[in-house]
Amino acid sequence: MRNGALIVTPIMTLDVEDDESLLLLEFNEARRVVQTVISGGEGEDSFKLTSLSLSLRDPFSQGRLVCPVRGVRCKHTECFEWETYKTINSKAPREQWLCSVCRQRTPPGEIFVDSVMLRILHEVKADANLESVTLDQNLTFA
Repeated sequence: MRNGALIVTPIMTLDVEDDESLLLLEFNEARRVVQTVISGGEGEDSFKLTSLSLSLRDPFSQGRLVCPVRGVRCKHTECFEWETYKTINSKAPREQWLCSVCRQRTPPGEIFVDSVMLRILHEVKADANLESVTLDQNLTFA
């Protein structure tokens, strides 16, 4: 994060509108965001966590995440599934697309793939029954 803005890179074109891109939050930036949450962030009223539990399931469909995304305005670390989100919102005007977790305005072009969660999903792919992982401050998980 530089000057309060996430560092993201366009990675694929969405079929919502030809000029929109799904963004990738680069791994080091995604790791820094998660570590900031675990360490308690900045400020006097922050508190430190020793770990953080992350769901591997979409909060709406409860299916396993495949393309884990969040909105650029979201303050949480929980991801939602891009395909489910796109399907649910496909008929709504862009300004009505809201995050499945925090209800922040999250239209196409302001959504990014979380590369930390993508890596976790890849590493636990063989265990289809696993519903969540617990990350420590080094981003190792159990």
